[in-house]
Amino acid sequence: MTEVTETSLAVIPMEETIKLALPKDIFEADIEELRVAINSIYADKDAPKVLAKILKAQLPVNDPSTESGRKVIASFDKKACSFRVKVEKIGNDIKADADAYVAKVIGARKGFTAELQTVIDDYFRPVEEFREKEKTRLAECERIQSTITQLGTPVFGDTSAAVVERLAKLEDIATLITEETFRDGEPIATVLLSETLTALREHRDAMFVQEAEAARIAEERAELERLRQAEVDREAKEAEDKRLAKIKEDARIEAERDAARKVEEATASAVQAERERLDIEHQEALKLARKEVIVEAPQEPAQTAVQPHSALKTFTAYKGDPISSPKEKETNKREKIITAFMKNGVDDETAILVTDLIIDGEIEYVEVI
Repeated sequence: MTEVTETSLAVIPMEETIKLALPKDIFEADIEELRVAINSIYADKDAPKVLAKILKAQLPVNDPSTESGRKVIASFDKKACSFRVKVEKIGNDIKADADAYVAKVIGARKGFTAELQTVIDDYFRPVEEFREKEKTRLAECERIQSTITQLGTPVFGDTSAAVVERLAKLEDIATLITEETFRDGEPIATVLLSETLTALREHRDAMFVQEAEAARIAEERAELERLRQAEVDREAKEAEDKRLAKIKEDARIEAERDAARKVEEATASAVQAERERLDIEHQEALKLARKEVIVEAPQEPAQTAVQPHSALKTFTAYKGDPISSPKEKETNKREKIITAFMKNGVDDETAILVTDLIIDGEIEYVEVI
């Protein structure tokens, strides 16, 4: 049976460790000796304080009040400066070595990491490539299915031409549905395309019927509109004809009224002129009668009382013109009326026309007696 024994390790204090590492006379030590000693304790955080304590213990003891003591202290300053330079150089060298080591370690780490990443990437690259291809394939499948659904959806305001165009695009999509692209989803995509084509063809046929009916209705409406417009035009023409006829009739009536007014005025003037003429003739006849009475009075005294009656008879005969025939009377009346009109500023044609109208009784309220 093997006997197990315990071994105790003695823990040496930091100060004793540094004292063992340092030369006996630290200020007189060679730089290489110092390098070995300091290199072994440099990494310890408490080493500087312990080292300073050891250095302080090795400083020579002198009395600064004496000249010899001051000389010893002054001469030791050179050793202290030299020692400090050696320590700083050793520290810088150690730092440079440590920096170089760290840089080498970092470079090695980076190189190792890069190589490791390359190995990992090479190992997983086929998987990533497959995933990308699969992602592209699935996106293409989704795009094709979405296109089929979009083309098969009726659109508000659709026309048969638009539906025929979408049908042609759907038939072209049939070549894109392959097993390589859809794999297990190929049957589903094929059924979707077939159902969409069937529905879209039915929609196309319905559009044909609807557009034909719409064309028929539009043609009927156009014909009705044409007939309505023709009726409107006819009524408008009738109204316009009536308006023009009324204007013409109003103008005719106004012309007749104006002519009648002129005839009345001319007739009144002619009658007045005739009256004045007859009055003058009457006055002349009276004068003549009076003269005859005066001349015949001495020769026939007994007939003086009856002579005026004879003069009146003479005037009556003259005024009525009983000797003339009816045709001559009518001619004389016509000529007198025409003459009276012309004296009052009426042209000869109008005077003749109005006179004939009066004699024929065509103008109301005017009569020749």
